[in-house]
Amino acid sequence: MTTTQILMVMGLADWEETLGVFGYFSNPTLVDSDGDGEGDFDEINGGTDPLEPCTNSLGRRP
Repeated sequence: MTTTQILMVMGLADWEETLGVFGYFSNPTLVDSDGDGEGDFDEINGGTDPLEPCTNSLGRRP
């Protein structure tokens, strides 16, 4: 498995969220830090800030 595949299965580690390793900080105690329905991992992977509500669906179908 590649690192990306492992992250997709496991999500973000608490320390990655706390330290902003991927360029964004988020709350390690919540899957969706901003409560917009998109998980923090998906937002970071999609290039959006997990602490700001996302205005698009990151590719999800309606």
